[in-house]
Amino acid sequence: MLQLDNFASRYLAADLARQAHIGAVFWRANVLLFLVIAVLRRGSLPTTFPTRAPSLQKEPRHG
Repeated sequence: MLQLDNFASRYLAADLARQAHIGAVFWRANVLLFLVIAVLRRGSLPTTFPTRAPSLQKEPRHG
């Protein structure tokens, strides 16, 4: 918690240019982390979101 408090106090004490730089680094790190996790978990996605093969039989018409 002390590190978070230190980061927050430094962020608030920084000028606007430095805050913008910190924000850009934060968002780049989040995107990179998201992509790394997506690549590592890509094998489990088909079981999480199964796709159904198209059926050869026609569905009955309704109405």
